[in-house]
Amino acid sequence: MIKLIDLLLESKYTFSKPQITRDEEDNSIISVSYYFNTDKNKYEVIFNSFQKPREFDVEFGVDKGETYALDTDEMTGEGKALSIFNTISDIINSFLYNFSEEYDKVIISGTNDKRKGIYRKIFSKKINDRYLDKVEII
Repeated sequence: MIKLIDLLLESKYTFSKPQITRDEEDNSIISVSYYFNTDKNKYEVIFNSFQKPREFDVEFGVDKGETYALDTDEMTGEGKALSIFNTISDIINSFLYNFSEEYDKVIISGTNDKRKGIYRKIFSKKINDRYLDKVEII
């Protein structure tokens, strides 16, 4: 039987240093990518400002390689959802801290209504309170 304390203490994964893409004209950040591996998959967390300058959308999912789009819908069945969400939360907090002068807003949005609800519950509790005024979870 799994105990709640075991779930809360579920370990996180180590993530990469950020890979940053900057605009050649004004040196502003276009995107920042982080990676981490589980036993079965490689994940990518991307912050991109393609829609509006200084406004970053967060995407995360299974990285299937350069010739594939980031898979933000796959249910991996790894049984490590909490560890994965804890790692993604740590990455988001790292971005918010390390690039605080580079953004006005960070938007976390699920790909469907179920995921949006899960993201609101999880990330609203795991994002550092210092940055919540600049994070929109929709």
